[in-house]
Amino acid sequence: MKDTSQKKKILIIATGLLVLIVLWQREMVAYLWMQGKGQMKIISNTVPILKVLESDTLSPKERYFLHLIPEIKEFARTELGLTPKDNYTEFYNQKGQPILWALTACSAYNLEPYLWSFPILGNLEYKGFFDKNIGEIEKLELEKMGYDVDLGEVSAWSTLGILSDPLLSSMLELDTGRFVRLLIHELTHTTIYISDDAIFNENLATYVGDNGGLEFMKKTYGTSSSEVEEYQEMLEDIKTFTEYTVAYSKSLELTYASLPQNEQLWPMLKERSIQSYKDKLRLIPFNNRKRYSSFRKQELNNTFFTGFLMYHNQQDSIQRLVSENFNGSIKDWISAMK
Repeated sequence: MKDTSQKKKILIIATGLLVLIVLWQREMVAYLWMQGKGQMKIISNTVPILKVLESDTLSPKERYFLHLIPEIKEFARTELGLTPKDNYTEFYNQKGQPILWALTACSAYNLEPYLWSFPILGNLEYKGFFDKNIGEIEKLELEKMGYDVDLGEVSAWSTLGILSDPLLSSMLELDTGRFVRLLIHELTHTTIYISDDAIFNENLATYVGDNGGLEFMKKTYGTSSSEVEEYQEMLEDIKTFTEYTVAYSKSLELTYASLPQNEQLWPMLKERSIQSYKDKLRLIPFNNRKRYSSFRKQELNNTFFTGFLMYHNQQDSIQRLVSENFNGSIKDWISAMK
């Protein structure tokens, strides 16, 4: 009887603690529930890629990409040291509609991103929403608090190996190089994830996606192929754009640090600085002059810069690290981190 009574007490205490945690973190619990439902809705409506290949409605390009996936995954495993698991064996048809949006926020007069705290994942500079309307509500709340905010469509994401990530139909709209690069980027997240360091995680995946993608392209199509030439030109433009944007971000920080006491002037000075960034883009000699032309027409705020830095501001240091310590081998570097 004593043991039974003690077990009941422990159960009551545990239940009470659980209720308190749910009440304390009710917003996070509600958010995770919503995201879980969105993820499960997608997973429950996927189709095996082998089944999709039986369809006679696929375009030659779509069919080719679906056949290419196992080659990309095998290359990622054997040549880059990644862990593909069962990712991209299923297909989800978006029917031309976006399915996930990412909310980012930043201080209005410095490049300090707003952080959200999540269980296991730690602090992140973005928050995803399968329901755009809910994202819009939180976006408005942050704007009222004075933050720069952006709610943008997400083309791909990783569940970090917890679930089997499906191939999204929108991925088949990419060119070959971007398709390869995207898959390797996401497979990097599946392999390595460091809690509380979103900047390193994204820079890591960007580096491996860009350079691992180049290795795959060379091995598959030949070093002198048009596919590799086009991919290398894209990487050159990305490097040029990265150097310009990272440098301008530092300049923007200096502008914010030297704002006058008269706060009424701040919006004008900020707008002028960001407009200068857009104006100078036209002077940069990209291989493809149209590659970044859309940014000149967009309304940019601080979230553009913090979002870009999250993916690109450690590329030079990572390149030096891999070259000097691992003789340029991505696989050896990944193996050392595992």
